[in-house]
Amino acid sequence: SPYNTLDLITYAYPLITSIRQILNTTNDNTGATTADFSFSVVFVFLHLLAELRVSGTMCKYITIMFGIFNEIKVFSMVLATSTIFFTIAIIHTVHGRVGTPVNMGDSRSPDNSAIPDNLLGAISTVYLMMGGRFDPLNSEMYVEGEGETESTYKNAPLVIMVMVYFTFSSILMLNVLIALINNAFIKADDSWEQVWLENKLRYVEIAENMSYHIPGFRETFNWFPKEIYYTATPYQVKQYRQRVARIDEEFIFKDDSTNQSTEQSPTMANIKELEEKLTDQNQVMLDEFSSIKEQFVQQGQHFNTVRCDISSEFQKSMEMSQFQALQQDIEKMDQRNIEANKEISDVKEELSEMKMAMTETKSDVSEIKGDVVKIQSDIHAILEALRGIQRQ
Repeated sequence: SPYNTLDLITYAYPLITSIRQILNTTNDNTGATTADFSFSVVFVFLHLLAELRVSGTMCKYITIMFGIFNEIKVFSMVLATSTIFFTIAIIHTVHGRVGTPVNMGDSRSPDNSAIPDNLLGAISTVYLMMGGRFDPLNSEMYVEGEGETESTYKNAPLVIMVMVYFTFSSILMLNVLIALINNAFIKADDSWEQVWLENKLRYVEIAENMSYHIPGFRETFNWFPKEIYYTATPYQVKQYRQRVARIDEEFIFKDDSTNQSTEQSPTMANIKELEEKLTDQNQVMLDEFSSIKEQFVQQGQHFNTVRCDISSEFQKSMEMSQFQALQQDIEKMDQRNIEANKEISDVKEELSEMKMAMTETKSDVSEIKGDVVKIQSDIHAILEALRGIQRQ
């Protein structure tokens, strides 16, 4: 569907932001929608990336990026939840001390380097700790000594909490994120060509379907394109080809010498149609045989690979009796593969015989065509003789 979430946000959010900006300008409040316009630019950029997938050069990299976003959706929810819970725990450890007055601003340093007391600021501070930014908590974790005296920790629970958070987020979660990104990269690298063809197909389909809005366009058969439609069913294609064949049979051509229109000979048209049918049937049979042969070859290669893997693994891990039973099953599968190859040979022989029969039929058709030409020349000679007799 073209009405996906990204498209709706891309068009709706800037529109709503523009309406809000107009209202704010009317009320002399010009700076209220700055953040909305900033996020609108981000959404437009993401929509532009999605549209650029129609390009074969860009589609590979954009598909990998969107595949990574799709792969880490659940991971992002887990990471966000864990960050919120660790933030609440650290806030209570820093600001909620037993036996001290509850004053959320007392524990903040003069340069505002300690963790903020509001939830949103604390979440951003704890989130940045994954990158190693522990400066806001330095004044809360330890006290620096004078001279050469070593620093002493004054809030041991906070130190333990930070160590647990660092182990969970920076070591465990980030390694899981790297593994998910690697998995998404492999999937997208294998399927980006299909994504590119699907996006390109959407543009081709829209361009072709524009003619649906023209009244009477589809009712005029001569305007219908001679290429198969992407949205046509096999039955529609069959009906279309039959109608094209009937139109070709009723085609009227002009003689260059007399400039008179004469209808095409039904016999010659039938011969030409028969030749085309023989050629089409021959090509269809060859294509079917090639596809069947490729399928059997792929199955044989897959079977040989599986057989080698099974043999190497089971020889090490299974008992000898079980391995012998498995070996017998493999021999039976080999026998079936031999029978399948024999069937392929039989099909190939039948196709060869049919091809020879079609060749003979084509030669007979050529002879008939020559006889028809001779008969036409004889008729022409007789007509000339009759005209000479009439002149005398």
